[in-house]
Amino acid sequence: MIISGAYFEDLILSADTKQLTLTAMTQINATKVPLKITVYEDGKIITKAVGAANEPIVIPIPSPHLWTPEDPYLYNVSVSSSTGGQFPLGEEVTSYFGMRTVSLSMTAAGKKTLQLNGNPFFASGWLDQSWWPDGQYTAPTDEALAFDVYAVKTFGFNMVRLHQKINPARWYYHADKVLLRLLFLLLLWSSHCSES
Repeated sequence: MIISGAYFEDLILSADTKQLTLTAMTQINATKVPLKITVYEDGKIITKAVGAANEPIVIPIPSPHLWTPEDPYLYNVSVSSSTGGQFPLGEEVTSYFGMRTVSLSMTAAGKKTLQLNGNPFFASGWLDQSWWPDGQYTAPTDEALAFDVYAVKTFGFNMVRLHQKINPARWYYHADKVLLRLLFLLLLWSSHCSES
């Protein structure tokens, strides 16, 4: 159901493991639309927040379950719009997020080291060309996307380096679920900043 023609155009979720918060930024094609954000852990509501569309909404995440390659925990989140303060009315979107922070730190010897949630992280993996014989650069099915991601973990790796392309959104979903860190993302920011 669409209220007054308003609908979600985008949802960006940013976890902060130092502040123990999630920041949700929505894009809705209308102004002053009230929103309710609900975060679920194992199907149970753990926190809620209200705010307005097109403005950052900060939600505390008490005692977060951190995402690691060994334990890739993902929270579920729903964002619903309303008129008149009644929830859930109007549009609703659902998504997920992991509480994780990737950063670089300097050793005593002056070398940069990769950190995941403040702990040293050794990334091991391979270059993924994302090529399928029956679809070339387009995966023939979602199962084919998932198979490639799960194969990386089966061989004992925890990272994939993507080469010269951006994969479909479903590929990243499978990567989040199967414990992978994406090296191409790390390479983009590693020379420009010390933390993400």
